[in-house]
Amino acid sequence: MSILEVKGIAAVETEGVSIRDISFCIDEKGIYGFFGKDGDTLTLLSRVLCGAREADVGGIYYHGNELFSSEKKTAQIKKKIGYVPKSSYFSKDMTLVEALDLVGRAKGVSADKCARQIKEALELTGLTDKSDQLFEALTPSEKKRACYASSLLGNPDVVIIDEPFASVDASAKDELKKLISMLGRMKTVILCSKNPTDTDELCSHAALLDGGELLAFEPIDELLARINKTVNAILRVKERGASHSALMDALSQTDGIISVSAAKAVGGITDIRLECSTRDGMTSKISELVEQMGGEVVSLRFVSLGIGDVMTLLCSRNAEV
Repeated sequence: MSILEVKGIAAVETEGVSIRDISFCIDEKGIYGFFGKDGDTLTLLSRVLCGAREADVGGIYYHGNELFSSEKKTAQIKKKIGYVPKSSYFSKDMTLVEALDLVGRAKGVSADKCARQIKEALELTGLTDKSDQLFEALTPSEKKRACYASSLLGNPDVVIIDEPFASVDASAKDELKKLISMLGRMKTVILCSKNPTDTDELCSHAALLDGGELLAFEPIDELLARINKTVNAILRVKERGASHSALMDALSQTDGIISVSAAKAVGGITDIRLECSTRDGMTSKISELVEQMGGEVVSLRFVSLGIGDVMTLLCSRNAEV
């Protein structure tokens, strides 16, 4: 039986943020990264997955039980889901330990277990010496770590984290990476982040979203191997007299070039991402074409794509469809 199965969920916020027809299945514990350029879309997805907001369409199943099948079942399932929001939500007038105790009691944790779990959570997040401080007095980094501490109460099976390192300083970031890695060995961890380069090293699987759609969901090694079967390059040019659109069209029609995308222009220099079927002979072919179009090649680098690059590439392809 799957730990988490998501079937065709969709949800729309009043601001126009949406997720559309998202389906995936998680069968094993581990760390799963959900990456996309739009942070609001990722926040919406994280809130729907943890039950803070019901999907407009579709179903979410934890261990075969539908999240919103009944009020009683919803309450039971949500007790076993930990959630780390992008920003903290505690009352500023409570001390940290009071806020955590409130969360533990809401999850139905008995008083003695709650005290022990709070102590352990504070130790894991490096906040033991802040337990009696008012939440208002904590730094932004400490407030984010407090959200991590609260997510661990009740010993959840699944932990959903929205922007894992938002407002977190560098020293705390390293400690949180260790905590996330440890959790991934014992639980199912879902990370939602706009910045895959911060988190992809932690993840076994990657899900890539664009415009509220799920473009890919597979093991990171397999995804990178599949995308890197072709040859990728970054072409940096001075366009000079060349028309940008004409240059892009000419490149896309060149033998050996599969796709041309993600152009970025800064100070008269344009970066163009190329996907080629081979590397052989491409340097001279591309250089000659750019010169014929009135431009100048500043550099041409052949690269192996990481998850951030793959996200940019797939989002660019999605926009062209």
